[in-house]
Amino acid sequence: MISATVEDYLRQIHLAEPPGGAGYVSMKELARTMQVAPGTATAMARSLARDGLVVYALRKGVRLTAEGRAEARRVLRRHRLIELFLVKVLGQDWADVHEDAHRLEHAVSQRVEEAMDRVLGHPAVDPHGDPIPGGGGTPGGVSLAEAADGSAARVTRIEDQGPEFLRYAARTGLVPGAEVLLRSQDRSAGTARLKVGSRELTLALSVLAKIRVEPRKADHRPRPGRGPARSRPSRKPG
Repeated sequence: MISATVEDYLRQIHLAEPPGGAGYVSMKELARTMQVAPGTATAMARSLARDGLVVYALRKGVRLTAEGRAEARRVLRRHRLIELFLVKVLGQDWADVHEDAHRLEHAVSQRVEEAMDRVLGHPAVDPHGDPIPGGGGTPGGVSLAEAADGSAARVTRIEDQGPEFLRYAARTGLVPGAEVLLRSQDRSAGTARLKVGSRELTLALSVLAKIRVEPRKADHRPRPGRGPARSRPSRKPG
């Protein structure tokens, strides 16, 4: 059995790894994310290396082994499924579920995890848009602050998942699945005008930088009254 502390370290290393998992996570970064002293993080890294879960290199940091990555993805999958279950089934506020999911991820059995996945319809992402390992989701999209003026997009992910920002995002309607039209940006003022659903808003570019979006596909359905013209029947010669 892997302890809850080990699971926490593996999950944080996985989240902090460079794309592709080829690089190292520095001990300073690991200590910061785990909120421990650097010496404590280093001692744990050496212990994980002895167990074959990470590769530890002096002055470089740590990276996961194949075994460590598989374990990290298992924990992360369970965490994100629990978050979604708390929001969708139990009606919890999406800003408050992280800590509860963190506690539950170490106690939920494989059988319960599979039941949650089935009840939720085998989801691809969690409430904040993060991909659920094994669910087929991808962390795609670009920052809304980088989108071109006049572009239409759909919100895919919230990068700042602190409770305060999540509540603010919910109040403004910037939640995964929301349709957005970026009207214009004023770089000198650090603001942008945009339409979120049916609401016209002016928000700081620093807020938009925390929202990931993907281009919205054009709607090719015929509009009412603008369908294809009907051909008139030809008149028979009198």
